[in-house]
Amino acid sequence: RTPLGREMRELAAKRARQLQGGARPVLPTSSKKPTVIAVEEVRRGLVKYTLTGPLVHGQPPADPDPVR
Repeated sequence: RTPLGREMRELAAKRARQLQGGARPVLPTSSKKPTVIAVEEVRRGLVKYTLTGPLVHGQPPADPDPVR
């Protein structure tokens, strides 16, 4: 399943934080910007994730870091 809209933005934001924290990019890139890398990885379906429940505005998901 491909994430859409808000789900994709949240997934890319979590992945960008991982990259900023030292995680290595999954795909070769010339970009140094974690946000650009994260969006491209999510867009291509290279980021593994699990849905832990419905995304309800104002409430965090059951798993605070669903990106693995």
